[in-house]
Amino acid sequence: MTKRAVKKPGQKTPGEKTSKEVEKAELEPARPLKPRGKLLVVLMVVFAIWLGALLALYFAKVYPLRHPASGPVAGKS
Repeated sequence: MTKRAVKKPGQKTPGEKTSKEVEKAELEPARPLKPRGKLLVVLMVVFAIWLGALLALYFAKVYPLRHPASGPVAGKS
């Protein structure tokens, strides 16, 4: 190793932080999220449209197959 590469005791490299600096950085409280009323309303409308489309598809395609409108009655001739 060269003399430049050898680290002397007590010296810190430019990217190295002391324990006090690390503790200070870790203790910063997180900022709370802002309430976003318009986004909530938009998401509720999109969800309602999606749910309505699913119900429409169910009643248009699946429900009629479970309950046939006109079919032969079993046991009668």
